[in-house]
Amino acid sequence: MRNIFAAFMAMTFLMLGGCVALPEQNPNDPAIVQAKSFSPAPEGKAHVYIFRDSWLNRLHPMEVYLNDKSLGDSYNKSFFLLNLDAGKSYKLGSESEFGNNELELKAESGKTYYVRHYTRIGVVFPQSDLKLLTEQKEIDNAQKSITESRMNNPTTPQG
Repeated sequence: MRNIFAAFMAMTFLMLGGCVALPEQNPNDPAIVQAKSFSPAPEGKAHVYIFRDSWLNRLHPMEVYLNDKSLGDSYNKSFFLLNLDAGKSYKLGSESEFGNNELELKAESGKTYYVRHYTRIGVVFPQSDLKLLTEQKEIDNAQKSITESRMNNPTTPQG
């Protein structure tokens, strides 16, 4: 019994010890204020918000990709804002236990897309998926979640 308890405590400390959070941010940073204003994408561009707001596996950072290039780690209550060239197709991806999950997106000029990055239980490590939101109620909920979240890499260049 004592060995089981010791193993459980060791696993708990290992899981909690690996938790990483986004660095402190100035909520008045112009990039963050602009991102949370949900202004329309300019002509020739498309905005893509990738956000994560699930309670499941919330302590586990998970990597997000654009065309197989890492954007960085996604954390619970965080989001990325991508400013992409319109008229092109993009592949969004997220790390998962059994390989990356992907979502194809054709960017249209002036359009804004909302992609929920959600997690689920895996066999050993968390699974993650991406879902493109299309219903207005889902988009309204996404905007509310994004305004309450921190921005990942506010200075990351886009393409």
